[in-house]
Amino acid sequence: MVYKTAKEPSDKESEDANLIDFFGDNGKYEVKAPKKGKHLDLKPVHELKNEPFCKITETKHEGIAELSILDTAADCDGRKIKNEPQDDVNYLSVPGSKRQRLILEVVVDTWFDFKRKRDTEYEKIKKMKNPKAEKVKGMEFSLSILHDRLKDIGFEGYEVNLDQDVRDAVVSRLFMSNRYGGNTQDPFPKIRAELVAQHGMNDFMYVNVMFHPQGPQLPGKPGIFLSPKPKVRPGAWRVLTRLQSNEWLFVGMYVVQLCASLTREEWNSLEPKVRKTWAHQIQKKKWGGDIRAKIVARRELGRKPTAAECEAVPKSQRNAVSSDEIEKAFDAGDVQLSVSTMKCVGYDEAFQRQLWKEFPIWSKKSKSQVQPTTSSTAGGRKRKRADSLESQSTDVDSKDEGSNTTGHTKPAKQAAIRSKKAVPRISYVDEEPEGLVYTPRGTKSRPIHI
Repeated sequence: MVYKTAKEPSDKESEDANLIDFFGDNGKYEVKAPKKGKHLDLKPVHELKNEPFCKITETKHEGIAELSILDTAADCDGRKIKNEPQDDVNYLSVPGSKRQRLILEVVVDTWFDFKRKRDTEYEKIKKMKNPKAEKVKGMEFSLSILHDRLKDIGFEGYEVNLDQDVRDAVVSRLFMSNRYGGNTQDPFPKIRAELVAQHGMNDFMYVNVMFHPQGPQLPGKPGIFLSPKPKVRPGAWRVLTRLQSNEWLFVGMYVVQLCASLTREEWNSLEPKVRKTWAHQIQKKKWGGDIRAKIVARRELGRKPTAAECEAVPKSQRNAVSSDEIEKAFDAGDVQLSVSTMKCVGYDEAFQRQLWKEFPIWSKKSKSQVQPTTSSTAGGRKRKRADSLESQSTDVDSKDEGSNTTGHTKPAKQAAIRSKKAVPRISYVDEEPEGLVYTPRGTKSRPIHI
């Protein structure tokens, strides 16, 4: 820092606060230099010249003295540093830090290990099947399709500790409808409020393994559920699985979560019977309207339609879509089947014990109400056999409220038409696909001849 002045020395302070004030006496200059709020002692110029932190240059011009002072003390924080001799010290050289080398160890399964693990998991999937379940040839998915979905929720399932005779006790769908409410066709039946107030249950889910062969068949075991469109079903569901006609098994409380839909390649890997059945279901039933609308919109626009464009498709055009067109749309990947995983998260033992105790009593009581059958009437015509509660088909639709067809045919006329055709009848549910049931129309005295 340099301070300059061209003024004659005086007793007054400089107008510039950064200038050093000079004081003169008998031609001698004295300086007072700033030092962090303090001042140096007044010293004659000749003494100040010897200060290590001051460098003074004096020039005269036309009788006026000009003094330039380089205040090195201000540049070094105003501190005097005493010059001391350096110690005779030998500094030891510190070795530099050695660069560490990180080694990442990764365990990679060999093809043999991968195949062995996959085969083990395939065996677990095979053991999920109930030997008592009614099987329909060609309705099952491949193990790879099941494996890709179930691996996210595990293959072990929920452990159920209950006596086998109690755990394996089955009931009929008609019993469940009479005892707990709901119709006998909907997989998610609505229970009347007064019945819910009695037993406190409104979480029933019925899975027909004839149409959902990958559904849970054993208590606690996982499975998958198919649907024509994705739908979120929050909460835990009280699942009963159909094993055979009039035999439904409680398998536990399940969480149903959406997973990857069936891809085009997976769909084409299914048996033709499965593909045709799904296409026929979607074409016939009310719940398939969204898929039919998507097919119509794509056909008209020549591209993938938006949700609004699908919604704008009139009902008449939706009903005009054929099952063959639906199957081709699935084959091309234009539409997909939605898949949900079913993971068991609990088991209501008290509920199963209640079914085990009450169903035999109810079944015996219902059979006692059957009227005796006679071979003929007074008019010589055979009397129709009185159907018991258990003889009613709880797995077949008695009416087709959700059908895509038009017209109103009386039930008696429908039965006569089916009897004349003498072909197996495929059953459908009203709101969502519960399952396929092939019901032959014939008796021992009047067999079906095809």
